[in-house]
Amino acid sequence: MMAGGLRNHKYVLDRLSAISNPNLAEWKRPYLRLTGPDRERDVLCGASSGGCRKIVSECGPLAIAEIRKLLFSPLHEARFCALLFMIDEYRTSDRAKRDRIVSLYADASSIGKIDNWDLVDPSAPDIIGRYEFDYNSGIIRRFADGNSMWEHRIAVVSTLALIREGQLDMTFSLVKEFMDDGHDLMHKACGWMLREAGKRNLNALTGFLESHGGKMPRTMLRYAIERYPESERLRLLRESR
Repeated sequence: MMAGGLRNHKYVLDRLSAISNPNLAEWKRPYLRLTGPDRERDVLCGASSGGCRKIVSECGPLAIAEIRKLLFSPLHEARFCALLFMIDEYRTSDRAKRDRIVSLYADASSIGKIDNWDLVDPSAPDIIGRYEFDYNSGIIRRFADGNSMWEHRIAVVSTLALIREGQLDMTFSLVKEFMDDGHDLMHKACGWMLREAGKRNLNALTGFLESHGGKMPRTMLRYAIERYPESERLRLLRESR
């Protein structure tokens, strides 16, 4: 415990250790694609996502310096907890603290600490996407211009915050930009965001697919059209060939 009764990163690590599950860790590694020599740096304790969320909820706020220690940890679940703390902090903070949270997120991403779909997808909309919407900051563009696939996925998935506010243009723009990306995780992310855009404006999505569906990887297109009636799905698939 820190002075004043606030908990610190060591408290979170101890709680993660207490709920660790080696069998779950072994199962999650291929599920999260944490396999191969390039992923040996990722340490899994096997704490469930629900268990992590419970720890964060029970812990209460952490200082940014303590969150940083979790976010730069080799322990995958510690980084997941750090991002949950950051989401909570962003919601309740002023502009100055939000700037620090977004800066920390960008720093961590640039060195590969936010490097899996289970880290990107829950955090990008509520931190990077919200920051874009709240301040028209250009932050999504910075991630889109990044060097890694994970930075690109952060950019695309962040647009979910804009979609929720009825703003679809950036989603469509980024999908066109990344249509030739060779990674299936980008195909899935782009298709997912298109599907979400369709929930807000199906006519806009239909127009986009009629114009660009023929250039899309099939996985991206199939994700995008999941909510259409079967006859419309078949038409869009047929016309995209």
